[in-house]
Amino acid sequence: MASPGPVPKRLGRYDIMERLATGGMAEIFLACERGLRGMERLVVIKKILPHLAVQQNFVDMFAQEARIAARLSHPNVVQIHDLVEDGDDIIIVMEYVPGSTLRELTEAAEELGRPIPPGAAVGMVVQACRGAHAAHELRDGVNRPLGLVHRDISPHNLMVTSDGNVKLLDFGIAKATEGLENTATGTLKGKYCYMSPEQCNHLALDRRSDVFALGIVLWELLAGTRLYKRESELASMQAIVNEDAPRITTLRPDVPAAVADVLARALVRDREHRTPSADEFRRGLVEAAEQSGLSANEDVVAAHVRDTLGAQHEDRRAQVEKVVERTLAQTPSVSSPGRLRRAAVVPPAEDTHDAVTAVERKVPVPPEPAPPVAPVHASSRWRRAVVSVLAALGGAVVAWTGLMYFTGGFRSDPPLKGPPVYVGFPPVMDAALQTRELEPLRTYLERTLLRPVRFPVNRSYDETAAHVLNGTYAFGSLPPYLYLKTHAKDARVLPLVFKAFEGSSSGTEGVLLVTDQVAAQTIKETAGLSFCFTDPSSLTGFIMPRAALKMAGLDPDVAAARRHFSGDHLQVLRDLLAGQCDVGATFSGAYLSAPQAGLQVGRLRMLAVTGRSPQDAICAGPAATEPERRALTEALVKFDPRVHAGGVNALGEVQRITGFSPGTDKAYESLRAQLALAGMLN
Repeated sequence: MASPGPVPKRLGRYDIMERLATGGMAEIFLACERGLRGMERLVVIKKILPHLAVQQNFVDMFAQEARIAARLSHPNVVQIHDLVEDGDDIIIVMEYVPGSTLRELTEAAEELGRPIPPGAAVGMVVQACRGAHAAHELRDGVNRPLGLVHRDISPHNLMVTSDGNVKLLDFGIAKATEGLENTATGTLKGKYCYMSPEQCNHLALDRRSDVFALGIVLWELLAGTRLYKRESELASMQAIVNEDAPRITTLRPDVPAAVADVLARALVRDREHRTPSADEFRRGLVEAAEQSGLSANEDVVAAHVRDTLGAQHEDRRAQVEKVVERTLAQTPSVSSPGRLRRAAVVPPAEDTHDAVTAVERKVPVPPEPAPPVAPVHASSRWRRAVVSVLAALGGAVVAWTGLMYFTGGFRSDPPLKGPPVYVGFPPVMDAALQTRELEPLRTYLERTLLRPVRFPVNRSYDETAAHVLNGTYAFGSLPPYLYLKTHAKDARVLPLVFKAFEGSSSGTEGVLLVTDQVAAQTIKETAGLSFCFTDPSSLTGFIMPRAALKMAGLDPDVAAARRHFSGDHLQVLRDLLAGQCDVGATFSGAYLSAPQAGLQVGRLRMLAVTGRSPQDAICAGPAATEPERRALTEALVKFDPRVHAGGVNALGEVQRITGFSPGTDKAYESLRAQLALAGMLN
């Protein structure tokens, strides 16, 4: 995918001042709306990336969410002003909020050593409840409830201004019960530390899920610490599902008991006994504050915000004023936006949810305008028009040349030289899907190394290791146990880098999963059941489960009524869902990302965590020269999918690789000792 082009000077009647962010789905701009007779206002614009704006499935998927969000008009919800199509550009125009997120407020209070006063914390969540309740109560044109659930309420998605006003933003992943299904059933969306237990378990959601998230927000504002933050996403989800939140007065004795009672009801894990609505949570907080003599109004909130972030807000306001003045001086007033027309659908970008905040974090003064530069690629409609004209002219050579130019067929990359660089991969998932998800990384390496790069996916784990050992592949992606076995055969096989899964390169958990039809609650109760394992050389998919069975007092060779090797981690889940086995062994990443592969895992539940494993490593084999090792390591460490893979946050919907970190054999010392002690490493 192409990187973002030049910042446009204008979109419709909106003068663009600065690009704030580029995500995998949209670009975010700070803009000024120019109206009649000098009317002006600041807005934030989301412009859908061109390669997605021409994909009808993408547009359809998010059209409903945009329409729903545009219906919301409430003082505690960030307002959508306009949904427009400007030529080939699809944009959504949102309210500009001159404030900070609750996450920024919490961090600033922590740095200053000033706990957030209970009244201010309660006042902010009371307003957030108003916004959430307005969304929950939203109805369609014939007065039918939409059943909207935000699903991602967190301190990152709540803005507070110096006037004490709180606004809920980002309905990019909200889901309604009407119309199109916006996300696959079972897909996990949102921030893991703010999910409800039912969200972690892939169950159908209602407004009570948002109530639980609002409860987490209030608990953290008062406690000044994270409630469910753990060492990994999976551990956070397990804590949400299995652990009751500590009573807030154990950390903040100055919180009135009545407020603590209301908060505790919002954080009940069983939603049948949880506060049933955001409005009831709000009313409970207001009544508890009044009974306790606690002031929790907007003035109290404003006083705390000004005391904590007043100087920063003033600096930001001054910066924005400078940007506005310069932009207005450079751009003539527009009274009639001729090209602009209302759009029926405008998909907002999921992964740029805090773009309004980006305005506040950094608003650099734009440089003096540069001379206009002709775009390298025309729009898709222009391309089609030019190709049609060329074809009509009948000039074969001219038509071919024009087609190649306007479709990007001519490449400016230097020619690739030398023999191909082979990096072999084991079958951690379906080979075609794995190859497709790795393609942006492969092309990045070709552009960086200036050599052909091949990513063969092998039929088994051991086949991958054999090719690395015999020199067929200079490099290979080796899971931890496979690396240890391969390194034991030839010490020249060494890790270059570790993969980072969703930002973490420290490791991943092995898990045992069962369907909701299996009664077993502990590993010991799996005796006599059938097992699906991944591969005999898979640490999380075979070795760790065997060790877990031993620790539970079971003989792994006889405890299973039947043992089946599925071949890859996603196939384990498929076999488990199809009834091929009762228990499936895989790693947490496969379970968390399974919905992106089309697997509806709502019927599965986690039985146990079998241990923590280092991430897979890209390793050098005996055939790799020292210059090749250095070049590949340097290229992989510099890889950033946001820069080198079209602006996405992670590489692949299932693999979700966010980068690479330098690898070393020392990282395996603890695992090597454990496996040797268990007699699982020769």
